[in-house]
Amino acid sequence: MMSGSAALEADASRSAAHARRLAAVLGAAVVAVHVAMAVVSMSPKPEVVDTHSYFALANSLAQHGAYVETWHPGSPPHVKYPPVYPAVLAIMILAGAKTWGAFQALSLFCTGLATGFCFLWLRRRTGVWTASALSLLFGVAPGLLFAASQQLLSEPMFLALMLASLWLLTPGVGSERRLESRTRYLAAGLILVVATCFTRSAGLPLAAAAALCLAQDRRW
Repeated sequence: MMSGSAALEADASRSAAHARRLAAVLGAAVVAVHVAMAVVSMSPKPEVVDTHSYFALANSLAQHGAYVETWHPGSPPHVKYPPVYPAVLAIMILAGAKTWGAFQALSLFCTGLATGFCFLWLRRRTGVWTASALSLLFGVAPGLLFAASQQLLSEPMFLALMLASLWLLTPGVGSERRLESRTRYLAAGLILVVATCFTRSAGLPLAAAAALCLAQDRRW
C-alpha cells in the first residue's frame, strides 16, 4: 500500500502526463489548421519583386559560391538582404529543387514552425487553453497565410526563428531541469537570435531586447 506522499507523487505525475498530452494534441491541432488553410490558399506562382532578388542571390551562391549581385556590372557584393534565406534557397537548388511548389513548401514549413513555437511560447506565459486560442488566431491571420501560400520571402523563416528564440529565452523554460540544461536552452536561444539578425534586419531590435533582458535578470 502506498504512503500518502507516494500517492500524491503518483497523482502529480499522472496530472503532468495528462497536461503534456493535452498540450501536444492542442498544439498539433492549431498547426494543422494553419497548414490546411495555407494549402487551400496556395498560389501556383508568386509574383513579388523581392522574390526574384532572393533567387538571384541564391543562384549566385549555388553557382559561384559568392553573395554578389550578378545582375549588375562587375557583380558587386550584395548588402541589402541578409544571407540566411538566400543560402537556404541555394541549398535547395543544389539539392535539385526546381519548382515553385518546392520552394513554397519551405515557406509553409516555416510558418507551421512559427505557429507551433507561438503555441509553446504562449503556453509558458499564459497556460494551455489561452495559448491555444491566441496561437490559433496567429495561425489563421491573413498576413501569415499570405506569407505561407502567396509569397516566397524571408518573413516565414524569420518568424520561425524569432518565436523559437522567444520560447527558449522565456524565463521558466527548463526550470525543472539541471543547470546545464538551462544553459543549453539559453545558448540555443541566443544562437537563434543571432540567426534572426542574419535572416532579416528586423532581428536587430530582438537582439537588443534579449541582451537588455538578460542583463536585467543577470542571466549569464
